[in-house]
Amino acid sequence: MKNSVINSIKQQIISKGRAKFWFVDDFIAIGNNDSVRKALQQLTNEQMLLRICHGVYYYPKIDRKLGLGVLMPSKESTALAIAKHAGLKIAPTGVFALNALGLTTQVQTIVAFLTNGRARQIDLGNGRYIKFFHSSSQRLFEYKSYRMILIIQAMTELGENGMTEDVRSKLKEHVSLVSKRDFVHDIKLAPIWAQTILKEL
Repeated sequence: MKNSVINSIKQQIISKGRAKFWFVDDFIAIGNNDSVRKALQQLTNEQMLLRICHGVYYYPKIDRKLGLGVLMPSKESTALAIAKHAGLKIAPTGVFALNALGLTTQVQTIVAFLTNGRARQIDLGNGRYIKFFHSSSQRLFEYKSYRMILIIQAMTELGENGMTEDVRSKLKEHVSLVSKRDFVHDIKLAPIWAQTILKEL
């Protein structure tokens, strides 16, 4: 393999900074598919990159202050990156939303999302998976704020009777982080009962 391919890929990766996902076809202008894959494998062997799954790599942040070392990407950021690269829209399932918002402490080895694309499963290794389930509901993909869809999906999962004072208090904290513009747009996509509660928070 020519060092020029490896060096060019390395320079491109470094120029964009850490905590970024990379895909094989990001380097199509540098070399052919085979040479790019070999270069990425070498950079993985050198521990510059992490191989997340087939064709997906990650240039990680390194925590030296607390001594945590290499910081792995979350399953959520991985799913969002894969969907963006494929030109797809995704939405969290209710169960995932509960976990993401701190409304449950259950650890998930399989993380599921809804998508307007085809159903597929991503193997992250060590028994960890990301699953994409096809959904024909366009409303799920019309949200401006990802946090708002987390909130509404969590509320829908719990149901109106599950809106305890503790849940409302936690949801209020998350709602406060949504811009007014996005809130006004996204609340219209929620069930009527959820709209009423969100306006009261």
